[in-house]
Amino acid sequence: AKRMIAKKRGLIVGVTESDTLFGGGNVMADLVKTGIKGLAVRLAEELRPHAVAAIAITPGFLRSESMLDHFGVTTDTWREGGKKDEHFLFSESPLFLGRAVAALAGDPDIMSRSGMLTSSWEVAREFGIKDADGTRPDWGRHFADAVIPTMSWLRTSMERYVVYLDRLSARAKADLAAGASAPQRKRRKTTTAAPVESREAAREERPDA
Repeated sequence: AKRMIAKKRGLIVGVTESDTLFGGGNVMADLVKTGIKGLAVRLAEELRPHAVAAIAITPGFLRSESMLDHFGVTTDTWREGGKKDEHFLFSESPLFLGRAVAALAGDPDIMSRSGMLTSSWEVAREFGIKDADGTRPDWGRHFADAVIPTMSWLRTSMERYVVYLDRLSARAKADLAAGASAPQRKRRKTTTAAPVESREAAREERPDA
């Protein structure tokens, strides 16, 4: 960040999981992934005066090396993994995420996005990005259309999540409204007590001391 600050430009990217406030997986994994999203917010505010942006971005169903190994496929035969999990057919390569980050880095209005949480598919929609094979994976749309409807527990959890976010939003809006309407308070004038030495000297000068 120091070099970026000196140049008055730059983008710090944290790769996380899911485009919601929380992450996924076990508790420890969720804390790490959620922490990355929070870090982007904190860095954004700290670096904003220096014209340096910070964002958090999530890929979709990523065809990472570990995931390819899990399905027993390669970068060339990855579609065979769809026989084990049909959702894998809607996965994306690491290159797709990289192209999304590159698009953001080249955005002249990147500071307006600083602190935000975004996704590879959201950036791809906006900038017309495609994966290495010429397709444009959209995990967000597939997740909404094909995953959530099959998992009642996930839908219920997301409904509670929406209520949670609505409450936070309403609370913040109320605080902002109260602050905007509150009258300006005049600063009270305070007197500074004289040093002990000065008070003692004043007593000695008084004839009745």
